[in-house]
Amino acid sequence: MEMPKEFAGIFRGADLTEDEIRTLNWITGWEHQTVENLRSAVQKAQGATLTPPNEWVSVEPKMPPENERVLCIVNGSPRSNITLEDAYQLGSWSESDGWIIDEWPDWEGANVVWWRPLPAPPESRPPEGEA
Repeated sequence: MEMPKEFAGIFRGADLTEDEIRTLNWITGWEHQTVENLRSAVQKAQGATLTPPNEWVSVEPKMPPENERVLCIVNGSPRSNITLEDAYQLGSWSESDGWIIDEWPDWEGANVVWWRPLPAPPESRPPEGEA
């Protein structure tokens, strides 16, 4: 049984059973807006779970949320006399501007190959023995 095109991108690479695919085909017969709402909800759930805090994400299948600062692995030359290879840099992705690397804000054409969300900051607690 073939995966319906409405869900092909969302479930790419997933090992779905024939019954699960049959259910997705059945869902595509629902009202268009209902299908879109379901697709949107599934994509949001994937965004919350596809990037566990200690895993790198390739830029091929997924870019980070727009303008959200992330840790990047980047290659290229931000200046004529400087070449970076698999360098760890902070940066953000923008649909209109591409990658903006914090340390090199004027760099156009930075080749980011991997990214990962930044960890949450530590809880601020007073040192032991202090209240």
